[in-house]
Amino acid sequence: MDGSISVAFVVDSIKKYFIDHLQTDQNILTIFDKTLTAVLTDLPSVNEFTIFSLGSMYYDTVGESIFPIHCCTTEDTEGWRLVRLVDKVVALLIATNESDNICRIPLYDTTVSGNWQEIGKLLCLDFHVGGQTNITDATKYQVITVTIKWPMKI
Repeated sequence: MDGSISVAFVVDSIKKYFIDHLQTDQNILTIFDKTLTAVLTDLPSVNEFTIFSLGSMYYDTVGESIFPIHCCTTEDTEGWRLVRLVDKVVALLIATNESDNICRIPLYDTTVSGNWQEIGKLLCLDFHVGGQTNITDATKYQVITVTIKWPMKI
């Protein structure tokens, strides 16, 4: 099977990109494949975090994945920290150093543990930032819906 159609490669690559840039570089807790309700009932003592729900993928000559990123804050009555967290995530979805501003996420062959090889790029072609939602007066979230596409060899 060609690596461009491997669900594992796409998911691993997206996880690596956001863990490296949010959790490692900016110390923002990055959670995958848990519901907001589940996270809030067992929330570690942090006041900002992101939840990624990597879901369906469409296969054709161009692969496509559309997924939500929940940007969440606690102890944030006016939403001041939430808008800054959303800005940090959006900054990772735009490549201002590219003439077309398209973010290119490395697509890795992840079959060999600890020795991932880049085999292509995932292109962040579109995203939509939804409105703020209050869970309580001080706990808020905002959803960014991301569309990523990549060439496939079917």
